[in-house]
Amino acid sequence: MNEREEASLRSRLEVEDEGRNRKNFNFTYDALPHLMTYTDSHTDVKKVISGEIDYENLPMDKENEAYKGFAFKDQAIIVKNNQNKQPLCEALEMQPCKQEGCPIYIAAGAKDSGGDVITKVPLCREFKMAFKK
Repeated sequence: MNEREEASLRSRLEVEDEGRNRKNFNFTYDALPHLMTYTDSHTDVKKVISGEIDYENLPMDKENEAYKGFAFKDQAIIVKNNQNKQPLCEALEMQPCKQEGCPIYIAAGAKDSGGDVITKVPLCREFKMAFKK
């Protein structure tokens, strides 16, 4: 991802963040260290979910992806604290998460290439899950 693409994405993410209703929802997005890390936009994630674009073809920054990986533990805490609630998808305008029907969903018990369990709770690679309070 070049500097222009990153600046454009960060601008879109600021607009998305302003629209988050934290009074009524818990967002896995809040697990991210925002000054260092960014997700893909709702628009791009919606295109990935619909199959319009391949997730692997989105612009990416390896360092940013590493930071997102480090934040999975914090995302897992938010998911666990909301475990009896329906996960919603910000990219789908707070509709129910498609779970296994979504290419960026990580199921509970999913394993990495070495066979180690990645997570005990479901996660979203782009931190788009939200839960009603």
